[in-house]
Amino acid sequence: MKAISTSMIQVKNLNNGRIIILENYYKFIGESNLYCIDKKSQQVIWFSELPMPNDLYSNKFSINNSEITISSYNGITVKIDCNTGKIKDEIFSR
Repeated sequence: MKAISTSMIQVKNLNNGRIIILENYYKFIGESNLYCIDKKSQQVIWFSELPMPNDLYSNKFSINNSEITISSYNGITVKIDCNTGKIKDEIFSR
């Protein structure tokens, strides 16, 4: 398993054969630095939505009930669906 752009700062294996990866946001180039891959094929399943254009995720995530909770560089905490990478809820947390 290899990082897409920078370096992996958090990796979480899920029970469904998927892996959630958070890469370092500093100098990240790509769609989103939080993404999901298939454990077997190593192919990207989804890149997470971002709460704002040009924002990235800067803090480690937690997973509870198939939801990822993570905060962005611009201070927005989001809940993301583990199956789709879509934002379900967000609040400004700074």
